[in-house]
Amino acid sequence: MDILLPIHMLAGTIALLCAALAVSFEKGKKIHVLSGKTYFWSMVTIFLTALPMSIIKSDIFLLLISIFSLAPHFFVTDLMKSLDFYVDVLDFKKPRLWGESPNLAMPRKDGYIVMLNQQKGIKP
Repeated sequence: MDILLPIHMLAGTIALLCAALAVSFEKGKKIHVLSGKTYFWSMVTIFLTALPMSIIKSDIFLLLISIFSLAPHFFVTDLMKSLDFYVDVLDFKKPRLWGESPNLAMPRKDGYIVMLNQQKGIKP
């Protein structure tokens, strides 16, 4: 476990830096693609280190966080409008809805999950 935490922390730092790079450059440019791929593999590393740490510590919260770290999580202002886009335009499967109003949905496509979370007070 002594080696897992530093690897986990390094991967998290790299993921944050790569996310900032990916959104700062035009989609399709070499730096955008490279930082996006590095972000993905950093998130996989976060998952692969958090999973055994959560089992060793018997920490269900860390286990759940490790699982959710692999799914993109988007905060949206209108859940139903966003969900319609994912389902009708991008051909994701219509998911079960959670929460009051509802405020959470996780559409799926080809084994991928996207979490859409409606939040008040955010700007599109």
